[in-house]
Amino acid sequence: MLTAVQIVTLELAAQIRAKENAVWESAKQRDMHRFADLVADDARMVFVSGVMTKQEYMQEASARTIT
Repeated sequence: MLTAVQIVTLELAAQIRAKENAVWESAKQRDMHRFADLVADDARMVFVSGVMTKQEYMQEASARTIT
């Protein structure tokens, strides 16, 4: 039997995964309106090429390919 804390943790983890997947899908589809709604204004995106702010990413999204 799971404790209340374990249940909340599992539910929170599922919510985080769902939001992360939604962010990636919006980025793959280049849906910057949806991306802007999902991502905090002070967010940072970390890539092999470096770190970008939300605004920087949105400005360069058309040049990126996400598979």
